Parts: sequence; C-alpha cells; structure tokens
Amino acid sequence: MLSSKVFFTAIIPTFNRSESTIEAINSVLNQSFDNFELILIDDGQEESHRGKIFYFLKNIPAVIQTKVSYILLPKNYGVSSARNAAIYRSKGEYLAFLDSDDLWHSSKLEEQFIHLERNSFPFLSHTDEIWIRNGQRVNPKLKHQQKSGDIFFPSLKLCLISPSTVVIKRKELMLNHQLFDESLPVCEDYDLWLRLTCRQEAHYIPKKLVTKHGGHDDQLSRSEKAMDYFRLKAMRKLLITQKKILTQMQMNMTKEEFYYKKDLLVKGALKHQNFFLLQKIDALEII
Repeated sequence: MLSSKVFFTAIIPTFNRSESTIEAINSVLNQSFDNFELILIDDGQEESHRGKIFYFLKNIPAVIQTKVSYILLPKNYGVSSARNAAIYRSKGEYLAFLDSDDLWHSSKLEEQFIHLERNSFPFLSHTDEIWIRNGQRVNPKLKHQQKSGDIFFPSLKLCLISPSTVVIKRKELMLNHQLFDESLPVCEDYDLWLRLTCRQEAHYIPKKLVTKHGGHDDQLSRSEKAMDYFRLKAMRKLLITQKKILTQMQMNMTKEEFYYKKDLLVKGALKHQNFFLLQKIDALEII
C-alpha cells in the first residue's frame, strides 16, 4: 500500500528558459500519478523569465499550487548547485529530475512507481526516451541503448542515463553524499552515474516516457567543446574517492578508459593547436 508520505520529488532547475520551463512544469503537473511534490529551482535567471513563470504558477488551480515549491537562488550557480539545493529541501522517497527543456509523458511517474514496486523498490530506475534534435525526431545509435543491471562498464564509454528519465532513492543518495559535483560545468550526470553504478545496479524500463530536446543554442552540453576533458576529471575523481568501493576489475577498466579518452583528447588538441587544453590534460594524471 502506498505511504501517505510524498513518494516522488520532481526537480526542475531553470535558467532563462521560461517558455520551455512552463511546458516542463505542465508535464509534471499532468502526471497520472499524483503523489509527488515539484521543486522548481530558479538558478538566478533574468527577471523577464522569472515573471513569466510566476504568472503561470499564480494561475494554476490552488489545489495544485500546494504541490509546487519555488526556490530562488541569488545568482547563477549552475545546474548541479541548483539540483543539489532542491535535493536538500526534498521530501520524497524518490527523486525525479527533469531538465527544463525536456518533457515527461503523462504516465511517466505511474509507470516508474509500478516498476519500483514490482522490483522491491530498487535504488535507481530509468526509462527510454524520444530524442528531438532541432525540431526533428532522431533515432539513437546502438551505442546509446540503455540497459538494466550492472551498467558501470558501458557507462564509462558514454553517459547511458538521461537525467530526465531517472528516479533515485533519496535516503541512500543523501547518506552516501552522492550529489552532483558543483565543480563540473558539464558531464555532471556522467560523474554521478559512475559513482552510483559502481555500487548499485540500475533498473531500466524500455518504454519511451520522456521527450528529450537537443540541438538548441543554450543546451548545456554545447557550452564546452572538449567534453571528454570533464569525463577524464570524473574518472580520475572516481579512482581517488571511491578507491575502497571499486573492485579491481572496475579500477582496471576505469584506468583503461581514462587513458583511451586521454589519448584521443591529446590528438585532437594537437590537431587544433590548443595548447591551453594540452596543459590541462597533462595535469590530469592518475595518482
């Protein structure tokens, strides 16, 4: 039987995306599963965007307004800080993240609750998604196929969990201090999934319950060209901070992938004569 406590905390960080944020909020409020709270984190966005969101929230039914909390950060700290601020204020048994440019399908939380219940409420659950790039639907490549079970090794290659599809058990996340790394401007999700999947199995629902939008100018992943540099930082940190947790095989695979990505990144930096990046890469050695 479902507890009277809040089951899901939905978290939406927003920065200067009022129109898509309002659509994202609507996709949460229209869920068929209603045991949730929504925390909207304003990451220091401009007044014009904040005003549009305030107006929208003011005009939703009063009974729904009670589900929504609006947290204003004094300046733009970044998506990791925004998500972490919401995590500390959350009440749900599970945390559910939604990027402000993505949408949940109406049955998303209900499907995940049923899945969690059937599988004795595992630590982490994620779903399939629809990809939209520059307004056109695209099909993910085979290497992007999400999986269940032990996904640590394939997750070293690339990020296999989309933040907007995932729900995570809040208590264990907080107890192990496995929050988003606020020092990483990008690849913060890749970093967190490695730290979690080296400990726990992931449960995957092969249903398209999220629409993920990409290709637009303000997409976070487009703000940094050398994405693998931040993946190197994540792997290096993993080897240092999770040394007592990682198995010998996990350590060996992480080191192998680290040096493989490092070699590719060095070749690319040399090709483009990016000597500043070369210096930064050179400083990333495994201790």
